[in-house]
Amino acid sequence: MSGVFWMNPSLAWWLLPVTVSLLLSAALSVYSSRVSFGRAFRKWWLFMVPEELFFTEVLERLRKSMEQRGRNRRAHDGFLRAVNDPFANAVHIALLRGKSPRSLNARARNSDLRRKAMAQGPGSLSQSDKAQLLRDAESMAALHFEVRQIRDSSLAQQWGVIAFH
Repeated sequence: MSGVFWMNPSLAWWLLPVTVSLLLSAALSVYSSRVSFGRAFRKWWLFMVPEELFFTEVLERLRKSMEQRGRNRRAHDGFLRAVNDPFANAVHIALLRGKSPRSLNARARNSDLRRKAMAQGPGSLSQSDKAQLLRDAESMAALHFEVRQIRDSSLAQQWGVIAFH
């Protein structure tokens, strides 16, 4: 700027708005990107698009769907995913490193839990029952296979799979 002023002083006044804006842009960018300013501007309804001010039908349906999904979320979603999803099942079994109970009593208990789950659905298992099965690689592999073979549509719905006919 000083070089322009030295060569042609009248041109310096024309470049002053560009120079000042370049000098202030970094500081303005840092301060205007703060969350507190964004919240204040939102409170004053500044810099908002119409969809943020007035929900459209699509956004309203999405909001209701997300609320419904949150309400319907079951406590055993992780258990179902570990049983149903082939990738999650394989990763889970790999992380167990083939660990299965050694005692006959524990194996019999897990076998009974598997039979109960396959007869009455995953909702019949308590949290401790699910945890017991989740610690047994053999039971998780067997459950994954058995759930894939379900023919009863109501039981398949409980497991979150499509009945095999």
